[in-house]
Amino acid sequence: MSTIFVAGAGGYIGSVLIEALLDAGHRVRAFDRFFFRTALLADLETRPGLEVLRGDSRSVQASVFEGVDVAMDLAGISNDPS
Repeated sequence: MSTIFVAGAGGYIGSVLIEALLDAGHRVRAFDRFFFRTALLADLETRPGLEVLRGDSRSVQASVFEGVDVAMDLAGISNDPS
């Protein structure tokens, strides 16, 4: 079982990826600003193995990577006008 850090966890891809990673037995550290909190992520918040951290990936502290085996960066601009 790996601990996976996912930046952009609250986005369209991140929220689906988190569910798949948890289903596969991984621990997930979800990191996002969560401006647009998805219903899927809200449903997952009580699942064992999920840690949710609110923050901006442009100024992430090194301490969030402690104990992390894999880091995935999905953070980005993802709204319709952009």
